[in-house]
This record gives sequence, C-alpha cells and structure tokens, in this order.
Amino acid sequence: MRAGAAAAACIATLLAGCGGSGSASGGGGDSWAERADAICAETAARIRERPAAKNPADLERLMTAVVDDLKAGRSELKELELPADERKKAEPFLRDVDKVIDAAEKIRDAGDDHVKVWMTAYEQRVTALDLQDDGQAAGLKRCGGDLSTKGVDAVMMPGYAQDVAVYIAPILATIEAAERMPTPGHGAAYWKTISAITDPGGTGRDPESLSDLETEFTQPLADAQYTVRDLLNHYDGTVRVPAEELRQKERRLHAVVRRSPAKAYELLDATGPAGKALRPRVERAVRKLSRKVG
Repeated sequence: MRAGAAAAACIATLLAGCGGSGSASGGGGDSWAERADAICAETAARIRERPAAKNPADLERLMTAVVDDLKAGRSELKELELPADERKKAEPFLRDVDKVIDAAEKIRDAGDDHVKVWMTAYEQRVTALDLQDDGQAAGLKRCGGDLSTKGVDAVMMPGYAQDVAVYIAPILATIEAAERMPTPGHGAAYWKTISAITDPGGTGRDPESLSDLETEFTQPLADAQYTVRDLLNHYDGTVRVPAEELRQKERRLHAVVRRSPAKAYELLDATGPAGKALRPRVERAVRKLSRKVG
C-alpha cells in the first residue's frame, strides 16, 4: 500500500475514513452501522491501492477513479436496509457523503487548475468535520475519520509543489549569483543583490501541514530586510556602522542567506512525489536565472 495514494484520496474519501489501520475488515456485524463501516473499510482499501497523483494533471486521473469508487460505495450504502429508528441519525451522514462526492467531482473536473482544486479542497474542511460528527452520531466507527487537514493538504499538494517551484527559483538564483561575487557576505554590491529577496511574502496557498515549513524559509529573509537596509545605508555613507558591529551583522545575515537554499529545497521535497519530480527542473532554472542576475 502506498501512503501517498491513501493521502491523495483522503479529501474525496471522507466516506472511507482515512486514518487508523486502513485495513478492510469486510463482513461486519448485522446492524446498519456495522455494515456501513464494512463498506467504508472496503472503499478505503480500493482507494489506497491507487497510485498517487504525480502532478496537477495526473490528479484528474486519480480523482476520476476515486469518484467511481465513492459512487460504488455510496450505492452499497443505499442498498443497506436502514431501520426506521436509525434513519434520523443516519440521514445527515448520508447527505454529507453526497457532498463529498460532489466535491470530488469538482476536483476531478478542475483538471490542472490547481487554484480551483485548492479552493474546492479547502472548503471541504467543513464537510469533513460535519461528516465526522454525523458519522459518530449514527454509530459509525470507520466512516468519516478526522482527516480534514490531511485530506485537503494531500489534494492540494501537486499544485502547491508547482507554486513552491515557481516561488523559490528566482530567490535561489539571486542567492547563487550573490555568492559568486568576489566577497560574498560583504560589501555594497552583495547586499544590494540580496535586498531583492528580503521581502519574500509566500505562496499564499500553503497547505496547513506545511505552513510552518514555508514560514521557516520565508521569515528569516523577511526579518533580514531591516539589517540589509542598515548595511546599505552604511555603504552609501548615510549611516556609519562601527567596524565590529558591521562584521557581526554581516556574519549573522550571511548565515541566514546561506541556509536559505537548503530550507527551500526541504520545503519542495516535503510536498512529496510532485515536488521531488520538480526539483531537477528547479535546479536547472536556478542555474540559468542566476546568470542573468546582476
């Protein structure tokens, strides 16, 4: 079983209850809840066996299969005899399942528009929480686990990997160009070059599970902008910084700059197969762009 495949399908398979052991128990007891849980387990097992999406375009392939799996599971749930005394508790859960299938279809139809995928997936956090609560109220143990963040993040990941690749390439190219200067970490030319990357912002669409990692890359550069300004003011004669203080500031700031590429690639790799596949392209782009920085 590929963990990536299970995670990539989570947002579309709230029905299947991602999390836990993930094994299909089959059979189940005689109650509606026990039989429904068995269907959820079987649906989860089918989806977990599907290869993970390698990129945003490949997500359409995955979601097409997932939608079919979900509809099959939903049909099996509909075929179960639902006792009158359980209907009131079960119907909210079944409506939530329909919402999940609608969302999965929207993600499938978005194709490689990863912004639309992100928006649809993000909205499903609410459905995930509803499904979890409604499933528990209906007496279900396997259907609709606590997977809102995990599922949303997984579906967002191929597109986010592209965002990260586009975002980090010019920053890393600037650093690489600066480090080729005669006195890296020192002098007006070096810090003027670095000043272009000290307000990095962010991708704006970071998955919750990688938000801290993106911040670990962007925040040190953002915090550096004031020190860079002080250094540039010193070199243009606006403000004089004592020699020892200047050396300390440059040393500390240069360490931040030199750590940035490793943090950037750590973020890209953390996006999974999509990011790792993009890394060679990013490295080539950085080398090419760095020759144009000056």
